This record gives sequence, C-alpha cells and structure tokens, in this order.
Amino acid sequence: MFAFGQTFTRLRAPLVVDPYSTEATVRDWPNAVETAIPGFGLDPGGSVVTDTVNRTQIITQPTLIWSGADVPDVTVDDRMRGPDGRVWHVTGHPSIPHHPMTGWEPGATWPLKLVEG
Repeated sequence: MFAFGQTFTRLRAPLVVDPYSTEATVRDWPNAVETAIPGFGLDPGGSVVTDTVNRTQIITQPTLIWSGADVPDVTVDDRMRGPDGRVWHVTGHPSIPHHPMTGWEPGATWPLKLVEG
C-alpha cells in the first residue's frame, strides 16, 4: 500500500432484468453498493479533446495503481469514485505482474476512463 495513497470508492451495481431480453444483464447504477478502499495511487494518463459541429468531448484515461499484496477486488464491471468526486469506468481487467524467478508481485493496475461532453 502507498504511504500517501488516496481513498477511492468502488461502485458495484447489481444486475437487473433487461425488459427486452428478460435476462439479468443490465447494471442498476442508482442502487450500486459503495465500498471505500484506501491506499491507491493514480497515474493521470492523458486526455484527448474531440471537437465536432455541436459537441466537444474530452476522454481521459488514467491508470489506477495498487502497491503490494492484498490486491483489492476491483473488476471491469465496476466504477471508481475518486477523492475529487469524479466517477471513472473500469475499462479492463487488472494487470497483476508476477516475477517468474522470485514470485514477487508488486501490486496491480486497472485502466480507467472518463468521457465528458
């Protein structure tokens, strides 16, 4: 865990029945369960601005970082709320490196995405 890490809140929404398919495939974000997880780092990544005729869109793609063992349960179906209140979509599975000679696992990273505009 980072000595000066930040607390992010994991938002995990239950599945509800999609009225079109009658199967539980839709996330119920208004009823998401919130779990605060301290100790994350954040690589801010970068942003891309796209201007069209009637719209300006900003896409930001940072990386959420965890140092050490006890990697928290964060999956591609979750969202993460940062200390500043922005809500990021987890867009990929965690990357958990494993050293083949020593077995050392330094932590994990998750790709995030925020689309504004």
